[in-house]
Amino acid sequence: MSSFSSNTYDYQSSPNQFGTDPVAVSDFLARVNLGPGQLREIAGLGAVDYLRLDEQVVTPGALPSRGGFDDLCYGTGTTYLAGLTFGGVWGLMEGLHGHSPNFKLRLNTILNSVTRRGPFIGNSCGILGIYFSTKS
Repeated sequence: MSSFSSNTYDYQSSPNQFGTDPVAVSDFLARVNLGPGQLREIAGLGAVDYLRLDEQVVTPGALPSRGGFDDLCYGTGTTYLAGLTFGGVWGLMEGLHGHSPNFKLRLNTILNSVTRRGPFIGNSCGILGIYFSTKS
């Protein structure tokens, strides 16, 4: 006989230790309705205006941009990922060309080559992306 099964307790139907019925999170959030004015008051901002991102100027073109920082992040990220992919494939090809007697050594050779070439090329391309994004 298990003493645990005889001492079951229904948490949903009985009140908690404070004598009140439990409230679900969804019920609590349904009663909370905060607008921008109330949020400013809670945060202590007073009459400070807030940013309206939907009215921000976006440059037209094939790749719309919000400004220099957006271009910096996009350019750095894409060149880093492209370099990481290229370096990983280079390391994979280099590791596959190695001659190892068994599977474990071959796999180790491949993983060492991928982790040697991938991050090196990715970081180098990311630095070039930062450089060219700040020059324009």
